[in-house]
Amino acid sequence: MRYRPERNEASPGHISEHTEPLPNTFVSLRVEEAFAADPALLGTRIAVEAFEGMVELSGVVRWQYQLSWAKQVAWRVRGVLGIRSYIRIDCRGLPLQCTNCEHLTR
Repeated sequence: MRYRPERNEASPGHISEHTEPLPNTFVSLRVEEAFAADPALLGTRIAVEAFEGMVELSGVVRWQYQLSWAKQVAWRVRGVLGIRSYIRIDCRGLPLQCTNCEHLTR
């Protein structure tokens, strides 16, 4: 049985059960599985790293909606407490290139 402090007892550093981070590899794998199962994210190259519930996403997508959707999908995974996104949009190779991509400013 897990120890639970009384209401009047000081508990420095105690984190509630709802915010305790799950193992990093568990969270990373679950996010990667969620990305692989989502048709909107097919063809994207997104790497996932997790540390104490904070998930870091990095990689390349072709469309803005994929970037936004990847963050939404990651938030749905149990154990995710926060997200940092370093995902880039790169539309090179598409029939109609957008005007907001990094490669156009080089």
